[in-house]
Amino acid sequence: MTMKTSDDRVAGRRGRCVPYRTLVMPIARHARPASLGPIRRAKWLIAAIAFLATAHSAQSHGIAGNRFFPGTMTFDDPAVADEFSILSSGLNHPLDTGGGPNVLDTSISWAFARLLTPELSIGADGGWIHRSSSGFPTQSGFDQTSITLKQLLYKNDLHETLISGSLSWSIDGSGAQGVGANGPK
Repeated sequence: MTMKTSDDRVAGRRGRCVPYRTLVMPIARHARPASLGPIRRAKWLIAAIAFLATAHSAQSHGIAGNRFFPGTMTFDDPAVADEFSILSSGLNHPLDTGGGPNVLDTSISWAFARLLTPELSIGADGGWIHRSSSGFPTQSGFDQTSITLKQLLYKNDLHETLISGSLSWSIDGSGAQGVGANGPK
Protein backbone atom coordinates (compact mmCIF):
# COMPACT_ATOMS: atom_id res chain seq x y z
CA MET A 1 0.00 0.00 0.00
CA THR A 2 1.40 3.35 -0.94
CA MET A 3 0.50 6.58 0.75
CA LYS A 4 0.26 9.77 -1.18
CA THR A 5 1.67 12.85 0.37
CA SER A 6 0.81 16.42 -0.42
CA ASP A 7 3.93 16.65 -2.53
CA ASP A 8 2.92 13.79 -4.85
CA ARG A 9 1.83 14.93 -8.26
CA VAL A 10 -0.89 13.32 -10.38
CA ALA A 11 -2.32 14.10 -13.78
CA GLY A 12 -5.09 16.62 -13.50
CA ARG A 13 -7.33 18.09 -16.16
CA ARG A 14 -5.77 18.59 -19.58
CA GLY A 15 -2.81 16.38 -18.70
CA ARG A 16 -1.13 18.90 -16.38
CA CYS A 17 0.44 17.68 -13.19
CA VAL A 18 -1.15 19.19 -10.10
CA PRO A 19 -0.55 18.50 -6.42
CA TYR A 20 -2.59 15.59 -5.07
CA ARG A 21 -4.18 17.67 -2.35
CA THR A 22 -6.05 19.80 -4.90
CA LEU A 23 -7.87 16.72 -6.24
CA VAL A 24 -9.04 15.42 -2.87
CA MET A 25 -12.09 17.02 -1.31
CA PRO A 26 -11.49 18.14 2.25
CA ILE A 27 -13.15 16.12 5.01
CA ALA A 28 -16.09 18.02 6.45
CA ARG A 29 -15.51 19.01 10.01
CA HIS A 30 -18.28 19.47 12.51
CA ALA A 31 -19.35 23.00 11.94
CA ARG A 32 -20.22 25.08 14.92
CA PRO A 33 -23.62 26.69 14.76
CA ALA A 34 -23.45 30.36 14.03
CA SER A 35 -24.10 32.38 17.12
CA LEU A 36 -27.46 34.04 17.21
CA GLY A 37 -27.46 37.79 17.13
CA PRO A 38 -29.39 39.67 19.83
CA ILE A 39 -32.37 40.37 17.55
CA ARG A 40 -32.61 36.77 16.37
CA ARG A 41 -32.24 35.49 19.94
CA ALA A 42 -35.05 37.83 21.05
CA LYS A 43 -37.33 36.50 18.26
CA TRP A 44 -36.68 32.90 19.35
CA LEU A 45 -37.35 33.82 22.98
CA ILE A 46 -40.64 35.53 22.10
CA ALA A 47 -41.71 32.51 19.98
CA ALA A 48 -40.87 30.10 22.83
CA ILE A 49 -42.80 32.18 25.39
CA ALA A 50 -45.81 32.42 23.03
CA PHE A 51 -45.75 28.64 22.46
CA LEU A 52 -45.55 27.86 26.18
CA ALA A 53 -48.25 30.40 27.03
CA THR A 54 -50.73 28.86 24.58
CA ALA A 55 -49.90 25.21 25.33
CA HIS A 56 -52.35 23.48 27.62
CA SER A 57 -51.46 20.73 30.00
CA ALA A 58 -52.74 17.25 29.24
CA GLN A 59 -55.80 16.55 31.32
CA SER A 60 -57.40 13.20 31.85
CA HIS A 61 -61.08 12.94 31.12
CA GLY A 62 -63.72 10.42 31.89
CA ILE A 63 -63.45 10.73 35.66
CA ALA A 64 -66.43 10.31 37.95
CA GLY A 65 -65.61 10.18 41.67
CA ASN A 66 -62.48 8.04 42.02
CA ARG A 67 -63.09 6.11 38.78
CA PHE A 68 -61.29 6.73 35.49
CA PHE A 69 -63.05 5.60 32.30
CA PRO A 70 -60.41 4.87 29.63
CA GLY A 71 -61.20 4.53 25.97
CA THR A 72 -60.29 1.14 24.51
CA MET A 73 -60.13 -0.25 21.00
CA THR A 74 -63.57 -1.85 21.37
CA PHE A 75 -65.43 0.68 23.52
CA ASP A 76 -65.31 4.45 23.38
CA ASP A 77 -64.89 6.23 26.68
CA PRO A 78 -68.10 7.86 27.94
CA ALA A 79 -66.47 11.26 28.41
CA VAL A 80 -66.78 14.22 26.06
CA ALA A 81 -63.45 15.92 25.30
CA ASP A 82 -61.14 17.35 22.64
CA GLU A 83 -59.45 14.35 21.10
CA PHE A 84 -57.31 13.30 18.13
CA SER A 85 -56.23 9.72 17.54
CA ILE A 86 -54.53 7.67 14.85
CA LEU A 87 -54.77 3.88 14.86
CA SER A 88 -53.20 1.35 12.53
CA SER A 89 -54.42 -2.23 12.34
CA GLY A 90 -54.26 -5.37 10.24
CA LEU A 91 -56.94 -8.03 9.77
CA ASN A 92 -56.47 -11.36 8.02
CA HIS A 93 -59.88 -12.76 6.94
CA PRO A 94 -61.45 -14.95 4.23
CA LEU A 95 -63.03 -13.45 1.12
CA ASP A 96 -66.68 -12.35 1.35
CA THR A 97 -67.65 -15.07 -1.15
CA GLY A 98 -66.65 -17.76 1.34
CA GLY A 99 -64.02 -19.56 -0.71
CA GLY A 100 -60.56 -18.75 -1.90
CA PRO A 101 -57.50 -17.30 -0.24
CA ASN A 102 -57.42 -15.10 2.81
CA VAL A 103 -57.30 -11.34 2.45
CA LEU A 104 -55.08 -9.03 4.51
CA ASP A 105 -56.64 -5.64 5.25
CA THR A 106 -54.17 -3.09 6.59
CA SER A 107 -55.76 0.16 7.70
CA ILE A 108 -54.84 3.50 9.19
CA SER A 109 -57.78 5.20 10.91
CA TRP A 110 -58.05 8.66 12.36
CA ALA A 111 -60.59 10.40 14.57
CA PHE A 112 -60.93 14.02 15.67
CA ALA A 113 -63.38 15.46 18.22
CA ARG A 114 -63.82 19.06 19.34
CA LEU A 115 -65.86 20.37 22.25
CA LEU A 116 -68.73 22.69 21.39
CA THR A 117 -69.78 23.01 25.04
CA PRO A 118 -68.37 21.27 28.15
CA GLU A 119 -70.88 18.43 27.60
CA LEU A 120 -71.26 18.36 23.79
CA SER A 121 -68.69 17.55 21.09
CA ILE A 122 -68.62 17.11 17.34
CA GLY A 123 -66.20 14.79 15.60
CA ALA A 124 -65.15 13.26 12.32
CA ASP A 125 -63.36 10.03 11.51
CA GLY A 126 -62.08 8.20 8.47
CA GLY A 127 -59.10 6.25 7.25
CA TRP A 128 -57.16 4.45 4.53
CA ILE A 129 -57.49 0.74 3.67
CA HIS A 130 -54.97 -1.41 1.79
CA ARG A 131 -56.32 -4.85 0.81
CA SER A 132 -53.98 -7.53 -0.50
CA SER A 133 -54.20 -11.23 -1.34
CA SER A 134 -52.57 -13.72 -3.64
CA GLY A 135 -55.94 -14.43 -5.28
CA PHE A 136 -56.77 -10.99 -6.69
CA PRO A 137 -55.11 -7.62 -7.38
CA THR A 138 -54.13 -5.34 -4.52
CA GLN A 139 -56.69 -2.60 -3.82
CA SER A 140 -56.35 0.59 -1.77
CA GLY A 141 -58.57 3.52 -0.96
CA PHE A 142 -60.15 5.77 1.61
CA ASP A 143 -62.47 4.37 4.24
CA GLN A 144 -65.89 5.91 4.68
CA THR A 145 -65.95 9.22 6.57
CA SER A 146 -68.34 9.67 9.50
CA ILE A 147 -69.53 12.71 11.43
CA THR A 148 -70.40 12.24 15.12
CA LEU A 149 -72.25 14.34 17.68
CA LYS A 150 -71.66 13.20 21.29
CA GLN A 151 -73.38 14.40 24.48
CA LEU A 152 -72.62 13.65 28.13
CA LEU A 153 -76.08 12.69 29.41
CA TYR A 154 -75.46 11.76 33.06
CA LYS A 155 -72.59 12.13 35.53
CA ASN A 156 -72.71 11.01 39.17
CA ASP A 157 -69.50 11.27 41.23
CA LEU A 158 -70.99 9.51 44.27
CA HIS A 159 -71.90 6.39 42.26
CA GLU A 160 -68.93 6.76 39.85
CA THR A 161 -71.17 6.78 36.79
CA LEU A 162 -70.86 8.40 33.36
CA ILE A 163 -73.39 7.94 30.57
CA SER A 164 -73.09 9.52 27.16
CA GLY A 165 -74.96 9.17 23.89
CA SER A 166 -73.86 9.82 20.34
CA LEU A 167 -75.37 10.15 16.91
CA SER A 168 -73.13 9.17 14.00
CA TRP A 169 -73.71 9.73 10.29
CA SER A 170 -71.59 7.99 7.63
CA ILE A 171 -71.24 10.08 4.50
CA ASP A 172 -72.45 7.85 1.66
CA GLY A 173 -70.03 7.55 -1.24
CA SER A 174 -67.06 9.00 0.68
CA GLY A 175 -65.20 5.67 0.72
CA ALA A 176 -63.48 3.79 -2.05
CA GLN A 177 -65.66 1.29 -3.89
CA GLY A 178 -62.72 -1.05 -4.58
CA VAL A 179 -62.27 -1.84 -0.88
CA GLY A 180 -66.01 -1.93 -0.13
CA ALA A 181 -66.05 1.27 1.92
CA ASN A 182 -68.68 3.18 -0.02
CA GLY A 183 -71.87 1.63 1.37
CA PRO A 184 -73.78 2.40 4.55
CA LYS A 185 -72.34 1.14 7.84
